[in-house]
Amino acid sequence: MEGTATTPEQITVSVVRPLIESFIANVTPEQWTLLRSGELDEDTYVILAELLLDCLSYISKDLVESLQSSQLQSDEYVLGSDLRNSISQTFSEVMNIKCVISEELTMLIVKEVTETISSALSSREGSEEPVIARKPPVIRLHIMVYYASIIFQAFANTPLPCTKRDGNIVLEVEVESDESEQDNEPPTQSVAPGISLTALSQAFQSEIGKYVNEIKQTVLFNLTDSEQTLLQAESSLDIRFVADDLAKLIAQSLKGRDSAAPTPKTKTQSKPCKDRVLLKLKTFLVRYLLKSSMLYALIQLKARLIQPSTAESKDSMCSFMDSVEFLVLRDIDENNKGANEESVFSKLEEMFSGERETLSKELTDLLYTDLKIRSMQSSSEVLLDDTLYAAIGAKVECCLDLTKWWLNTRAAPQSEDVIHAVMANHPLEETLLLLHSTSETNISEGDPQLRTLIIMLVQRTYKKAQVPQRMGKPEDIVDHLLEKTRAQLENIDFDMSEKTFKQLSKAIFKHLHKKTGCPLRLLLLMELRDPQIEESLVSFLKQHVTQPPEQQSMWSCFFSNFSKAVTSVFRQKNKVSVT
Repeated sequence: MEGTATTPEQITVSVVRPLIESFIANVTPEQWTLLRSGELDEDTYVILAELLLDCLSYISKDLVESLQSSQLQSDEYVLGSDLRNSISQTFSEVMNIKCVISEELTMLIVKEVTETISSALSSREGSEEPVIARKPPVIRLHIMVYYASIIFQAFANTPLPCTKRDGNIVLEVEVESDESEQDNEPPTQSVAPGISLTALSQAFQSEIGKYVNEIKQTVLFNLTDSEQTLLQAESSLDIRFVADDLAKLIAQSLKGRDSAAPTPKTKTQSKPCKDRVLLKLKTFLVRYLLKSSMLYALIQLKARLIQPSTAESKDSMCSFMDSVEFLVLRDIDENNKGANEESVFSKLEEMFSGERETLSKELTDLLYTDLKIRSMQSSSEVLLDDTLYAAIGAKVECCLDLTKWWLNTRAAPQSEDVIHAVMANHPLEETLLLLHSTSETNISEGDPQLRTLIIMLVQRTYKKAQVPQRMGKPEDIVDHLLEKTRAQLENIDFDMSEKTFKQLSKAIFKHLHKKTGCPLRLLLLMELRDPQIEESLVSFLKQHVTQPPEQQSMWSCFFSNFSKAVTSVFRQKNKVSVT
């Protein structure tokens, strides 16, 4: 960053932490009792609301000043993971709590700060000093207070004394540490040679955006242009958040895999990486679908009942969608304080496959109340009776049925498509396949390289056969080939560059393709565990990768039988040692 502007981490940590510590120090014993029980009296509610408003005000003020001094654009500075990570870091340092609710509160704070800064910068016009006059919508503030009360309830129930401390305040909460240290690392952190978190996050953003747009076109097809634009800005930030999370999850799993002596903890974290990525994707998309379908129901009912009908404002749309998500999360977290992403998705499945009367009634009441308020604000009189309430309830049931159908039929394949699209067009194409391997056997020092080579071969076979990987079990093929070839290739040194690995995997594929006749038949033989595949693989590698240094010219000699492109690449790499 140019100039003398402070970084987002410095700004938010220095601003937010004293506010939280001051709040903890000044809460009375009676208020701690209420927080511990999960209940809020009016005074405690006001204190929490003031705490959140102070956080929003101070963060927005400091960021606006930094934007002015550094001449950065607000979308470059705010619409990213820096602010989110900084706020999460602050909450974590003070209370060491990490769960879905704390992440939801952080996301709402970031959204509100972003909108406040945009409003301040756009309203200054000719004046030099932007005026921060925006206040959060009442519904959003209420939701933020509720989330904050859950977090402080967990803190209040710790056995540590609730008095002011000189040192850090620590609370141990039983939540998975799947993203602990990685969350606060900068977005440009390297995932692997030639790839960064930023690049991986952007790839996920692009692919997730396609399915979010598909949901919009299916569910929100008759929104006005202004409403579409406002909704696009809101969803873009949500997409960026989940894409950053996915990139960090993969980076952490790769870090655990690449360690020289992986501990049981890192082994456990890296093994189910693909499953956890899928869970995050499915959870995000199903929540977005439910919010969007409910918003469409509101707009439909408003257009039919309230005349003249006006376009939705960003605040009203965002507040309504926040309320829908709030009701879903509240039901999920009611008896499961500190829920993580995995438990959220399992609860969603449980909710839509079983009884959902409570959620249906709460969403119906939300729509009914919203329409009642809008009718009072308009000149038209709307008869809000039992008949209309029943009609609203029917709309809600349609939204829930649509979400259930998508959850049961589209969630898994669409999420798989996102993963494979990212990996197919990314330098780290073998990552998730590698991480998803379930082999528990102890492998020799050369096995990671052999596994990588086999993964590249299997990936290429699926691609050339034009078969989506979700239609088969590529992980099982990799494990089988590794098991059958490991012992025979234990003396081979696969210490070579990533580019050479890719070239070698191409050569092996061409060799096997020539023997089997076509990629589809090669894939079929792999699926059938045909012994000739592993025999040909072992024979090829023994013949062409075990040559002593003085016979390296035979390497180029062999590849002269392949296409001109492969020949030229390998001749240029004559100095690469393949022993």
